[in-house]
Amino acid sequence: MLKDIFYIVEEEMCNKYWNQLAQAIKEVKNNNPQEINNLMFFKYYLKDQITALASKVIIIIKFNNNFYTLFWKQDLLK
Repeated sequence: MLKDIFYIVEEEMCNKYWNQLAQAIKEVKNNNPQEINNLMFFKYYLKDQITALASKVIIIIKFNNNFYTLFWKQDLLK
């Protein structure tokens, strides 16, 4: 999954914000390795879209007026 995200953000996001995103993924993996595949990654243009979809957002990064977020699949499926 980290590899997939890397391809999405490497051209758009500077290293500072990419490192924040990677760190959030690493923390999930270290704390609960079996849950790493339950993460979803999305790029949004409006913050309202994020709050409408997920109650347990792990991280939101705003970069160049876009929002990058990780949250749990089960929150999307509720």
